[in-house]
Amino acid sequence: MAARTTCFAVTSWLFATLELMEIPSRRATQRRILAFVLVVLAIGLAVVDVIPSGVVLVSLTATHGIHAGDLPLLALLVAAGCLAIW
Repeated sequence: MAARTTCFAVTSWLFATLELMEIPSRRATQRRILAFVLVVLAIGLAVVDVIPSGVVLVSLTATHGIHAGDLPLLALLVAAGCLAIW
C-alpha cells in the first residue's frame, strides 16, 4: 500500500511539473504572435501612409529618406524584434 501511495505522489508531482512547464512555452508563443501582429501593423501603416511624413531625418536619395513620420513605425518594428528575441 505504501508503494502505491508513493507512486501516486510521484506521478502527481510529475504531471504538476509538466503543467508548469507548458506556461513559458505558451507565453513565448503569445509573444511571437504579438511580434507578428506588430510587424503587420507597421507594414500596414507604412503602406497606407496614415502618419504624415514631416521633416526628413536621413536622406537616402534625392526622393527617398527616413521621415519623422516613420519613427512610430520603427518603434513598432523594434518592439516586435524585442518580443521575438526575448
